[in-house]
Amino acid sequence: MFPIGIDIGYETTKYAIQDSTGLFPAAVVPNTDDDPLFRSSRQYHVLIKWSDGRIVERLVGDAALRHPEIVQTRNQVKPAEDHDLLLLLAAYLAGEEGPFDVGVGLPLGYYRAQEVGLAARLRGLSATLTVDQGDSRRLQVRHVEVYPQGAIVLLSMASDLPRNGWVLLVDPGSNTTEHILCEMVDGVPNPVKKPFSDSIEDGSFKVYQAIAGAWSAKVGIPLPPDRAVDVYKKALAGEAVTYASRSYDLSPETEAAKKDVANLIARRVLAALGNRAGWVETTILIGGGTLLYGTNLTQHFVAPRIVESPVFANAAAYLAVLAGGL
Repeated sequence: MFPIGIDIGYETTKYAIQDSTGLFPAAVVPNTDDDPLFRSSRQYHVLIKWSDGRIVERLVGDAALRHPEIVQTRNQVKPAEDHDLLLLLAAYLAGEEGPFDVGVGLPLGYYRAQEVGLAARLRGLSATLTVDQGDSRRLQVRHVEVYPQGAIVLLSMASDLPRNGWVLLVDPGSNTTEHILCEMVDGVPNPVKKPFSDSIEDGSFKVYQAIAGAWSAKVGIPLPPDRAVDVYKKALAGEAVTYASRSYDLSPETEAAKKDVANLIARRVLAALGNRAGWVETTILIGGGTLLYGTNLTQHFVAPRIVESPVFANAAAYLAVLAGGL
């Protein structure tokens, strides 16, 4: 048993333990009618025996993304069974067995409404998992802490921020972007309440929608959900996509979408700050979106600073607080 921080996003699930991190797509498909070759080449095939006696099989992660029945939710409240399966799979992949302590997070805009209910549901959560026909392990949440996404990162890096003054944190994710205006007082971060600190429902999914739209316009057919991940990767890498012996360059539309979404996020964040934007001394950027948008996003903010390993910033902060490292 060891403490673990788990960040269950709309696109990926990230986890952090001492000296190690990992991630996998936050995708779950109930249909497991797949052949052995598919199982061996795409992770993960999960057999889960819940504590109430239910036994289910699910395709999770990369295997789910490439299944014809993939549907990724963007609801404010993730389906409970999918969320809990992703949490337990992250713990399994990290090497947990038996009871363990976990820190998780919620977007700031949803935190007050969902924190108590999520903590109550996860407390005592237990199941036996078998992953890709490997060993079976009984996992149980012994202790859980639910943190406000983004805000906990400021707490974890307080010693590296101005001792007094104003700091802005921006966390662009796949479905939401967190922005937190924080006043540092004698080295202690004090987040300012709404509208200065909140969640906005804009993120990288809008870039993916633009890529799918460009595909449909150029190829003449809708982009199949189980092929979308490969098309997105190629488009984002500037590589042509081949279909029916023809190559299609989606990079112009992709670059335009990245710029448009970054501008939209920046405008909405700065609008929420109002005249307090002028008091910001430094801007901390975390999350995978910071790598996706690059200067398209950072150019809008004062003294922008991307943290080390931004993708794992939340999970690592959950772990640091949970483990008593702060």
